Amino acid sequence: MSLQIWLPLNGSLDEKISGKIVSAATGRSLPSAGAVGKLGSGYTFSSSGIKIANIQATSQMSFAMWVKLNSNTLCHLLDFRTSDGNTGYQPIYYENNQIQIYSAANAQGPYRPAALSDLNWHHLTVTMQNSDCRLYVDGVLSGDPITEIAMYDNITTDLNIGCRCNGNNPCPGIIQDVRVYNHCLSPREVKLLA
Repeated sequence: MSLQIWLPLNGSLDEKISGKIVSAATGRSLPSAGAVGKLGSGYTFSSSGIKIANIQATSQMSFAMWVKLNSNTLCHLLDFRTSDGNTGYQPIYYENNQIQIYSAANAQGPYRPAALSDLNWHHLTVTMQNSDCRLYVDGVLSGDPITEIAMYDNITTDLNIGCRCNGNNPCPGIIQDVRVYNHCLSPREVKLLA
């Protein structure tokens, strides 16, 4: 596995990831620590987000995280786009009690394979390889792969955790153990993470 970014979110945010400084997302303060997380002390993303700037996007990537939502409010869990929202991916987006995946600027329709309304801890993984995109919930493939996501190769964008690329749609809950890989995880690797 080629781990590009690993943000445990069970300790301090005073760290660098791939040489990128963790900062508050657009117009927001950093989230607060001290929540009881899945893996120790966690971070609450009720009105803020974390931005990691200048990360390379490729046509083969994987995104993984633990999340516990506190309400069924529309939110962005991971947004991997430039601040104008025109380039990159929205790999983990939550609306209408379902996980959705969009390419940039909603160029393709939503991928809605997974109901997620119980507000418990869940491990979410999205794998992308060329135009094949898959969502795993708690290590299990959810729904059929989607094949119409627009893919990007060798572009630089930002990773926003817990909010949209412009700071809107904050996540009402706790996020931990965010990982970004620069290759497509196998089903076995996904199960090991979950």
